[in-house]
Amino acid sequence: MPDEDPRGIQDVLADIMRDATDLMRKECRLFLLETRRAFIGAYVGVLFAVAAGIFAFVALLFAGGALFEWLAIELGSRFLAALGVTGVMALIALILAFLSYRQFMKASLVPRKTLASLRASRSAFFGGLPHD
Repeated sequence: MPDEDPRGIQDVLADIMRDATDLMRKECRLFLLETRRAFIGAYVGVLFAVAAGIFAFVALLFAGGALFEWLAIELGSRFLAALGVTGVMALIALILAFLSYRQFMKASLVPRKTLASLRASRSAFFGGLPHD
């Protein structure tokens, strides 16, 4: 004699709806976490780009100052100091620009894990039925 579930159809349907609701809550939470991570990555990339822009601007100021010193005192020691500072600032700007570029390349605003999970959930709910 097969074991029969003593619960009624209403109880089984209630369990299914409760499980489906729990699954959708988890999917929404996954979507929010994944989207938040993507936006934080993009935000960091923007910060690096702004910092690179500031350092590039300052490097241009020092380069102008170095050129002025060179024109004013014809290759005096102040020119070499200003040129050295300009070189260091330009190097910092290049490093920050590279970090910004890498951060933007890593950032993807598409919630890939959430989409894959939703596809798996859809397959579990609908099985072999055609959908879309």
